[in-house]
This record gives sequence, C-alpha cells and structure tokens, in this order.
Amino acid sequence: MTAGAAPEPGAIPVATAPAAGAGAPVADAVAPGPRVRLFLTAAFLAPLLGWIPLLLLLALAIGGRRSLPGAIAAVRADAGARIVFALAALHALVVIAADVAHGPAAQGARSLRVLLPLCLPFVGFALLRRGAIDVARLSRWAAWAVAAAFAVLLLEWCVLRFALEVVDGRARALSANSLFVSAMLVPMVLLAWLDPGRSEPRFVATRLAATVLGLVCVAVFTASRASMLILLGMLPAVIWYLKCTGRLDRRAAIAAALGLLVALPLLAALAIGHSDAMLARFRALHLFLASGGADLSDDLAIRQRWTHWQAAWAAFAAAPWSGYGFANEARAIAAHLVAGVELQSSAHQQYLSFALGAGLAGLAAGLALLAVPLAGALRAAPRSPHAVWGACCVLVPFALNGLTDTLFDDLRIQAYYLILSLLLVAALGGRASSTGPVQPAAPARGST
Repeated sequence: MTAGAAPEPGAIPVATAPAAGAGAPVADAVAPGPRVRLFLTAAFLAPLLGWIPLLLLLALAIGGRRSLPGAIAAVRADAGARIVFALAALHALVVIAADVAHGPAAQGARSLRVLLPLCLPFVGFALLRRGAIDVARLSRWAAWAVAAAFAVLLLEWCVLRFALEVVDGRARALSANSLFVSAMLVPMVLLAWLDPGRSEPRFVATRLAATVLGLVCVAVFTASRASMLILLGMLPAVIWYLKCTGRLDRRAAIAAALGLLVALPLLAALAIGHSDAMLARFRALHLFLASGGADLSDDLAIRQRWTHWQAAWAAFAAAPWSGYGFANEARAIAAHLVAGVELQSSAHQQYLSFALGAGLAGLAAGLALLAVPLAGALRAAPRSPHAVWGACCVLVPFALNGLTDTLFDDLRIQAYYLILSLLLVAALGGRASSTGPVQPAAPARGST
C-alpha cells in the first residue's frame, strides 16, 4: 500500500512511528480503562474460578444504563460479532428444540439455560469495543493469565500434596473438573504467541516462560494426558508457522526452539517424578493404542471412554436423524452399555454428544459452534495475518480435546469459548502494534 492510500478493506489500522525512531516500538494509541482491565482479568481467569468471574463479567457489562443498547449496536455494527452470535444461537436453538421434542415440558424449559452462555459475551461486547483492545494486548493478557493460573494451581497442588498428603491429587481450582481447567489453559498458552511484533528477546523470553508454566499446569497440576499431548504437538507448529511467515526472525525462532528443547526434558522428568501414576497413565495409553483398543489394561479412564464411545456410536446408529435430546444422553448410552461398566453422564466425546443430542442436525450445529472463532475472525478481518492463526489458537485445542471429552455440556465452557472468540474479534478490529513480518529499520533521511 502506497503512502497516503486508503487502507485495504478488512486490514488492521497500524500506528506509524516518526522517521527518526523507525526501529522503536510503537506505543498503543488508547489505553484500556479499569473496567476493561477488570473484564479481561475475569475473562481469562474464568477457567479457574468457575461461575464467579462470569458473574463479574455480567455485572460489569450491565453496570451502565446503556450497556444493553450499546451491546446491540456493537454487535449489529460488527460483522465478526454477528456471525459469532448467529452460529452460537443456531446451536442453542437446536439444543432447545431437541430437548422439547424428546422430553416433557419441564425438560424443555430447563434447556433454556443454554441461552446463558450467549447472554454473558453479548452484553460485554460493547465494553470490549470501547476499550481499544488490540492483538498485542490480547497476547500480553494471555501470557499474564497463564502465569496467574500457574500460581493458583501451584498453591492448590501444594495444599493437596503437603497439607492433605494426597500424592496423586489433581488441581482443579473452583471449576470442579481438572480436565476442563487443562482444556481451557491450552488456548491461553497459544494466544500468548499471537503477536511477536519485532522479535524482541523480551517477547521470546516471556512467551517461553508462559509456555513452560502452562505445560507444568497441564502435565503436573491437572495431569491431563490429552491437553499435554495437544500442547506438545502444537508448539513445534507454532514456531514453524511464526518463522515461515516472518513473524519471528531466525535468531528469535532458534532461541524459542532451543528454549523448548531444554525445558521439555526437564518437564518430563518433573511430571514422571511427581507421581508414578502419570507414568502408569502413559504406559496404559501406549498399550491401548498399540493393541488397537483390545487392551483396556487397568486404566479406568481409558476403559470408561472406550466402552462409552462404543455404546454412544451404537445409540447414534439406531437414531441417526432424530437423536435422543441432549438431556437424555446418559439414558441413550445406558441402553447400549456393556454390563459391569459404571454409567457416566456423557459419551466422553464431544462429537458423539452432539450427534446423540439431535442426530445429524445436532452434529452440524455443534460443528458450527466449534467454527465460531474461525468464522468470526475471518469475517472481522479477512486480510489480517492474525485472523486464521488466532482462530486456530482457540479452535484447534477444543476440537482435539473434544475427541476424548465432552466439553460443551458445561455452560461455563460454552461461555468461555464465546468470550475468547469475541476477544479475538474485538482485537482484530482494534489497533495492532504489529501486523506483518519483521521489517528492517528504515534508512536515515538522505541515504541511498
């Protein structure tokens, strides 16, 4: 784009520095107010503190007299927000319709609670837009959130380990489920790498620290095999992507790769040394995969998942078009579950849960819900170099974790997923301190 030309449609406006300081960092034009800072803090701590931050988000959002009209106007004016709420509303309507069709009136009335995850992000979106959130701030707050999560989970783990003498205790904060906490921590770690503006050593160092702290959280404190494998599998892809797109220069990419190579063996030793149960869990997983599902070993988690997947698939095959209603998932599984296996509340597989709820229509609506961050990001800023990458930071961990767990039956996770998607949409629509590959400093005036 030539000097003085209008910006391309969908491009992120970039503040420019004076010629004399061409190589210096550009300061953000507008600082977020205290309400926006509190909103971001509550949003990023939501995985740890259950409903408390979500209620705080609601209080912040409706605190002003014009919050609801402002939210309506903000969503109507933002293409990315419109598609986020359209896809989320589609999923909610399918859930309600399926429960009304397959159960008594009281069951259909209870299913209206699925609208709550829509309300919380909706009324807060106007606040986000007024706060001048940008990609750089989103990256910094994600890194800060990982450090805060580490501190909270470390405190809980120490209480379990040393005060209560629970050797294999898994930290879960106030969310009541360690798997949910670990699943929601992975996007935080990836979003922290979203804006490597100038390949500064400080950026690489802080993001490496956040990554290591996040790995300790999922590998030691919550002991989640799925989240640990997802994060370990995506980190090399992160470094490769940032290097190939020029968002990290060669020196910074090598520093990040070496830092991970040094940290990962130490982390593995810590995870195994922390508890023999972690090593046994991975050994059981290896036996299960090597035998093609024949060896269920003594791992209760693997046995429950495998048997519930088989029962859920049999139930879906019996009613592929209509499903059973989302409130009747456990009942549908129980009809096909082998004897001697304790019945769980869900299929432990997100896609099977979608399909059991409303058949193929439920699966399609669930996939639409998963696609919310990608659709919103591409609609908000189709030409932004951050759009696809930022959306994948949110979408891919949830999509992969959904292969082994049912996540969206917890309304807090639905609300958190939509909040992260809208944070990304708001950031893409705001100012970015850096939007392209690392550029060399401009030559001094008069040089050739």
